[in-house]
Amino acid sequence: MLKPSRAGVRSFLAGGLLWAAVTAAPLRAQVVTITATDGISRRPLVGALLSLRDTRGVPVARVLADDRGRGVLKAPAPGRFVARADAIGYRGTASEPFDLAAGATPAVALTLEPAPLGLNELVVGSERKAVCRLDARTGGATSRLWEEARKALTSTSIVASSPSVIEIASYERRLDLSGTVVTEDRAVRQTGSVKPFVSADPEDLHRNGWVQTRPDGVWYFGPDADLLLSDQFLNDHCFRIEMPRDGLVGLSFEPHRDRDKSDVNGTLWLDAQSLELRRLEFGFIGVTLPPEARGIGGLVEFTRHPTGAWYVQRWRIRMPTFTRILKAVGARDTLTGYREAGGEASLIAAGRPVRPGATTVQGTVFDSVAGKPLAGVAVALGGGRADTTDAAGRYLIESAGVGTYLVTFDHPRFVALGLGQLRAAASLRRGLADTVDLATPSAATLFRRLCPADSTPDLGAVFGIVLDSATGAPIERSVVTLRVSGGFTMRSTPTDARAPGGSGLRVSVVQDGVIWEVTPPPAGPFHVCGVPRQRPLKVRVEVPGRPAVTVDLAPNPDPLRDLIIRVP
Repeated sequence: MLKPSRAGVRSFLAGGLLWAAVTAAPLRAQVVTITATDGISRRPLVGALLSLRDTRGVPVARVLADDRGRGVLKAPAPGRFVARADAIGYRGTASEPFDLAAGATPAVALTLEPAPLGLNELVVGSERKAVCRLDARTGGATSRLWEEARKALTSTSIVASSPSVIEIASYERRLDLSGTVVTEDRAVRQTGSVKPFVSADPEDLHRNGWVQTRPDGVWYFGPDADLLLSDQFLNDHCFRIEMPRDGLVGLSFEPHRDRDKSDVNGTLWLDAQSLELRRLEFGFIGVTLPPEARGIGGLVEFTRHPTGAWYVQRWRIRMPTFTRILKAVGARDTLTGYREAGGEASLIAAGRPVRPGATTVQGTVFDSVAGKPLAGVAVALGGGRADTTDAAGRYLIESAGVGTYLVTFDHPRFVALGLGQLRAAASLRRGLADTVDLATPSAATLFRRLCPADSTPDLGAVFGIVLDSATGAPIERSVVTLRVSGGFTMRSTPTDARAPGGSGLRVSVVQDGVIWEVTPPPAGPFHVCGVPRQRPLKVRVEVPGRPAVTVDLAPNPDPLRDLIIRVP
């Protein structure tokens, strides 16, 4: 919440950083280990929201799943409980009620099935009037979309200690009527706090409004995760779906028509494919503002760390400032400009030494296909200084420069997956660290993107690249043959089986199986769709003038199997 005044702006922005990390509960009293896995790929669901609930469904303990999809939860006392797992894009799953005795340490395994929200559902939902009660029976697609947003918001509000240091760079600005910055104060601090900003009381906002005149000035309040999740906020607001645009789908909210207090309206924007929460835009309603006032309101951007935890990465709120002009009869308030406050949060990698006063960029590279950090990634800053990720996927680069720099990520696996070189931007500030994390698309996402015709659970794809073992460069004029035996029969001709770049593919049905013969393009990467997941594959690579290379691929329930083939 912010108060604009001539003396300055006090910054208690609701919507600040709320970092969630998994901590292991000590194995005493009564604890439950919950493991969540994908029902199709059987991979652990990193960052899934795991909860232990009483028989009324009220959570008594919550954590985020670690890189094994696991979390340890401590019950407050012996009793009867239910274990539950929720993950974005999946249907939540709960166990049968079980008794938990003092000193017991049971383990519960939960399998979650994907539950995407189709475009038709979004279209139908957007044509409905606003929903003022978000439940599955009456809300339909609107309630479904809220549930996906709620999972991310709940993850950000879980209070747990973090192994990383949090760096918060905040600012307070004064702007003129055109929006030009007149003055700016900045501050940077590092903290271990999981919630460095103060939230407002939902009941107070319900009674007194979101814009309040107090003896020390006018205060504007913005929504954070706790406020959005509160029963009072849900009771005071109605929701409706906004049609997808720019790859995002919106869930807008506005106060009930009978509300007679100042309030907020806005939109939660989610990724239309993954349903992951991206940002919150909000404004104020029921407040008298001059017609020339522009941009009053705020923005909160959410991001997901490779560990699966959610946090608020950036936030901003803008408020009007007025000057009271005395008249012969009474007084009039005139808009003179704006006050704006905001900030950015980043995680500083633990365990990586940094020279005091150095300007650095650091982060983690996470392989979502394999479900673990990726070592050996060549990370370069501005085409110059570079580092290679370690076994934990971490890198750190010191730089003498400041400003915005291009960060590039190179690894043969990126090429094999058809991603090529991956890029990001780093904002370098003197003596400070910027964190740039990278995560590849998941196996399911890549499979849906490249093999849309093969959605059955028994068919998958093989990704690969053929490299020179000495130089590491792609080899031209190679031929890759994949063979499956044991009576596998194709149901139809695989029209979506291909290799990118116009390379050739020939499919042959033989007496005891199927042969795929691929000629990769000069750039190297290829992929073949329609390959059975649960069958072993014989792979043979032939290059003119070089010895042939053979590889055995074991069966795999996952939709993707990848090959990095190095030819001597």
